[in-house]
Amino acid sequence: MDDLISLLKNLGLTGKESKAYLLLVKSGPMLIAQIARETGVHRPDLYKVLPSLQHKGLVTIAPRGKQKRYVAEHPNKLESIIGAIKLDFDKLLPSLNELYDQPNKRPIIKFGLMVI
Repeated sequence: MDDLISLLKNLGLTGKESKAYLLLVKSGPMLIAQIARETGVHRPDLYKVLPSLQHKGLVTIAPRGKQKRYVAEHPNKLESIIGAIKLDFDKLLPSLNELYDQPNKRPIIKFGLMVI
């Protein structure tokens, strides 16, 4: 479980988002009180976490009367997050290369493992 939380953090989710999403993937639709009890994340925090997961496309709400049940989207949705990261990286890389290749940089001479 810790490996999955680490992976989700690497994709940009917070620890609390990761815990809530994994619980919903495992358990199916849940009320916010159930999510709080199972994850140990305080309810006020979940009122921020769950909308954030909705915005990322990982959680939806399934209303049942006055109650809101939160439902995890299929884990394949994580690919869209990876795709967005890749697009951002592809846009940023030319600027980074340009900064790195600036002619006014001081020359660096490398000898084995030593950098001068």
